[in-house]
Amino acid sequence: GRSSVSPGLGFDGAVFTLDDGAQEWALAKAHVACADAQVHLVCSWLFRTHIAMEPMAVAMRRTMSTMHPVYKLLRPYLKYLTPASIENRKQLVEVSGILQSVLAVNSQVDKLCKEEYKRWVIQETGLPFELEARGFTGNEMLDEYPYRDDGKLIWQAMFDYVGAYLKLYYKEDYEVLEDAELKAWWLEVTGQGFPGYNWGDLIELDDVPELQFALTTIMWTCGPQSSALTRSMYDGYAFPPNRPVQLRGKPHRKGAIGLGSFTPFLQRMPDKGTSAVMAGWAKVMSESSGIGQPLLGPQKEEWVTDTSAVTKYREFQKALEEAQRLIDLRNEHRSEPYPYMEPGKITCGVMS
Repeated sequence: GRSSVSPGLGFDGAVFTLDDGAQEWALAKAHVACADAQVHLVCSWLFRTHIAMEPMAVAMRRTMSTMHPVYKLLRPYLKYLTPASIENRKQLVEVSGILQSVLAVNSQVDKLCKEEYKRWVIQETGLPFELEARGFTGNEMLDEYPYRDDGKLIWQAMFDYVGAYLKLYYKEDYEVLEDAELKAWWLEVTGQGFPGYNWGDLIELDDVPELQFALTTIMWTCGPQSSALTRSMYDGYAFPPNRPVQLRGKPHRKGAIGLGSFTPFLQRMPDKGTSAVMAGWAKVMSESSGIGQPLLGPQKEEWVTDTSAVTKYREFQKALEEAQRLIDLRNEHRSEPYPYMEPGKITCGVMS
């Protein structure tokens, strides 16, 4: 079928296609891309990888000993999350912040986060479940989707590592229930970190599989997903027509632009000041995501020290090396290499 987009409601249900001319088609796509940019930056990046994960980090430091095995496992993923979130609130979300000054949602950043909170389901946050929730069940006609294909390799390696690691400390399910520090951590997360949220079957961590899922989800969100979202920012936002963060004027009606020059399209793009601020911020964010502990690589700090746990960590590194090898092969044959899910370039935790 032919490609088509609708830039918004309230304009006679207009649907634009290639047959409407290059100018109208380009501007219609720009409106869709602009809306997607709001979701990408506010919902996916700010809310899911920062706001939703911050209670995990705060509660962990309040309830767990630094010697607890779960603390050791999560530490590199949550270490910088709280200070990063504090800086983001100061520099990005407040009235004079960058996001409010450059995004089309403007002062509605906080409102959009609250709306995302209503939609957020932790059971659909882990990669396979997130893909399924978005309709990627394995039967979709989409041969090349690097985030899906490369991400599955990393998710599986992480999931297997967490399972093997937990078996060293929890031989039976009842040991999870009897772990006072673990119970206090999750109680604070569910009760104080997310008031009024419906946790479903994860209101308590009853057994090892539930704990494995919860920990892998946190590590995935703060590691590979956060890194992929952040490292791609400059590539995505440096050139405004590619993905404008705001557009001047309302969505156009069919036939309003005609077949003339691209001047009307360019006039809708963000002004120079907005574009410069967004490009500069995206550049800083893309580069800052690579300064932490790499997912694939030696530990910069020895947080996993037990001999048996170190062995599991090395097995995890071998699985990531194999994932890196397969991703390198895929990138050689892709129409455009996808570097954002390479284990050697992914940062373990949220850095900015």
